[in-house]
Amino acid sequence: MTAVRLGSASPDVAQPIRVLVASGDRIFADHLCTCLAAKHMAVTVWTASAGGRLPDLARTDVLLVETYGLDEAQRDLLESLRDAAPLVEVVAISSDPAVEDVVQALRAGVFAVLEYPVSSDVIVHEITRAGERKRRAEQRIRELDGEARWGETAARTAGGGKVGSSSEPGEEGRER
Repeated sequence: MTAVRLGSASPDVAQPIRVLVASGDRIFADHLCTCLAAKHMAVTVWTASAGGRLPDLARTDVLLVETYGLDEAQRDLLESLRDAAPLVEVVAISSDPAVEDVVQALRAGVFAVLEYPVSSDVIVHEITRAGERKRRAEQRIRELDGEARWGETAARTAGGGKVGSSSEPGEEGRER
């Protein structure tokens, strides 16, 4: 099973990587959906013809975008994605990736650019790597948030209940 353990209250529960497939080619998107679902990934297909209504980006781990004939709706999706969910990883598939386009995509934060035709095994591998990276980033944020909360609690306890309270000037570091 290709799943990633997500640090949660129940660490034994493996959650599937959530993939949003954005493609102008419905047949290609359906094929990808079948391949990814067979690897136990939760897949949503988005096309501009779906009324342009975006799915819940916060519940997406990896956006797989097929960039052949990337239209304005897909570009809007990428912009919305970065605004709404900056941790979501993007894997792009391009039928003719020019070097400058790949460099520009990587600078924009795309996790990987794959050249079409590409095997479903390579796509699954890259999506798995991207999903794991996103979940590690989320885990680190949770850890940092917990450390910050612990630090606030310790500061309140040590400072008589006020965060940022200080003792008399010049008493820092003195033993009492």
